[in-house]
Amino acid sequence: MSLGQVRGPSPVKLFFAMLYPSREVFDWSIRQIARYVGEIDLLSEEWPFTWTDYYASIGAHLLRRFASTRGLVSPEGLFRLKHLSNFLEEISGGGEGRRVNLDPGYLDAARVVLFTTKDSAHRVYVGEGIYAEVTLRYRRGRWTFHDYTYPDYRDARYLAFFDELRRSYLGEIKKGGFRP
Repeated sequence: MSLGQVRGPSPVKLFFAMLYPSREVFDWSIRQIARYVGEIDLLSEEWPFTWTDYYASIGAHLLRRFASTRGLVSPEGLFRLKHLSNFLEEISGGGEGRRVNLDPGYLDAARVVLFTTKDSAHRVYVGEGIYAEVTLRYRRGRWTFHDYTYPDYRDARYLAFFDELRRSYLGEIKKGGFRP
């Protein structure tokens, strides 16, 4: 019986899930992501976020959008982007509470992974107070979800965006679009 070969991870496509109350806050968020992480290459449509009132402190009528950054990156250490997103949330309101919710995650050919500060039975600790969860899995030509997947991530519009992001990812893999 032989030992398994240790290999580095395959590159992934980084994205941010954003909840915000206005175009002004969205524009600010996009500028911050581009400044700290990299150029935005794909944006989802904008959808009303009506799934929960958990984020009511951000605003009464929230909008959801996803943004991915150009190129592919190693997933190693990406969990640290949750610290950046927490910082950006903190300063988004100029000292008057947060005005945006930013959740970093990544996609590869088989999964959508989100980073969070909240522990739960289905999440894995990845370091520095951050946990990761496989929110969606790509199987038999479509995205499937788990019993713990957030209800909005089951929405056909979100799944269509992740289909588009997956196609972009696979195209970049073919071209060798990896940036360390």
